[in-house]
Amino acid sequence: MKGLIPSEEDIDHCMRQVGLHLVNDKWKRPSEMSGGMKRKLSLCMSLVGNPRILFLDEPTSAMDTEIRSQVRNIIKQLKEGRTIILTTQHMDEAEELSDQIALLSKGQLSALGTVDSIKKQFGVGYNLKITQNSDVSKKIAREQVEGII
Repeated sequence: MKGLIPSEEDIDHCMRQVGLHLVNDKWKRPSEMSGGMKRKLSLCMSLVGNPRILFLDEPTSAMDTEIRSQVRNIIKQLKEGRTIILTTQHMDEAEELSDQIALLSKGQLSALGTVDSIKKQFGVGYNLKITQNSDVSKKIAREQVEGII
């Protein structure tokens, strides 16, 4: 991998960084690991050789909330002295982990900048306007009452 033969120390260090340092975890085969553990193992493998640039493709996808939070914290710790390029479909994750964000739409770059500059340019969230049509409201209410009876 990467032309390197990692030492036992390197492997142990990477596994500790991503939270796979328990003796049982170290000797598990990937086929025996949960999805979250496999993601952590992939992250560990990307750290071998202490690279200055990391490319992470949706590192928290298909994870439960607790494991996703752990991996986000790991990535935040790894930022020191590195450039990390990651893809995600979770805007909150991008906000939490990124200094710069690039948004793609239909394969084209649609925005590039800091979280604040993008929010300023495109706004924050969605605005939903609901109006009530009295005829429709009466019909819905009547159908609900008839469904109960």
